[in-house]
Amino acid sequence: MTFYYKTWFIIFLLALTTSLFFLVLYLADVTTQSEITAVRKPDTSALTQERTSYAGYKEGVPSRGNKDANLYIIEFADFQCPFCKEASIILDEIFSTYSNDMYFQFRHFPLSTLHPQAQAAAEASMCAYEQGKFWEFHDAIFKEQHNLSEPTFFDALPIPGMERAAFAECLQSKKYAAEVDADFNEGKSLGVSATPTFFINGQKVQGVIPKQVLVDLIEKLR
Repeated sequence: MTFYYKTWFIIFLLALTTSLFFLVLYLADVTTQSEITAVRKPDTSALTQERTSYAGYKEGVPSRGNKDANLYIIEFADFQCPFCKEASIILDEIFSTYSNDMYFQFRHFPLSTLHPQAQAAAEASMCAYEQGKFWEFHDAIFKEQHNLSEPTFFDALPIPGMERAAFAECLQSKKYAAEVDADFNEGKSLGVSATPTFFINGQKVQGVIPKQVLVDLIEKLR
């Protein structure tokens, strides 16, 4: 009789474990689909307005463009987020033509529960920033996004002018962990919940913004 109960108890535990496993998969899929919907159909209705605030702006963070431009873009992003990679390609194309007509800041929002290497990648990027090589590292890491790990951060080198030993020491010391955490917490306070999230002249927009939408806005404000 004892063996009988033990057998049924084991079967019950296996069934419960299997059910929980598929429940986790289902919830993850729902979350992913929700994110996809948000990034594929961003609400850009507010982007006809001129700058109303500097939401998300911070001194001493990775930035590029013309600080006196009429268009300010602050992005909260995750290096393991495929939509952030897509957005970075669009922004690079726009900068090739309109570098004097916009100002851009990159802020960190690693979604560690979904992207286990995002926090480390963010910290590594700040070690590159310390050497004035953030944007080169930013581009290299996005290209290797499918295979992120600490070795990948080193494989992204050699970036011309990057001191590998200093980069390694910075990365291993976790020197910028607190700064990345501060970015994440500030993003949360501004209502960021997914990546990429932009603040365009103070207006929050979640998702990949189509290139033509940004071009039209730049032409309007320049």
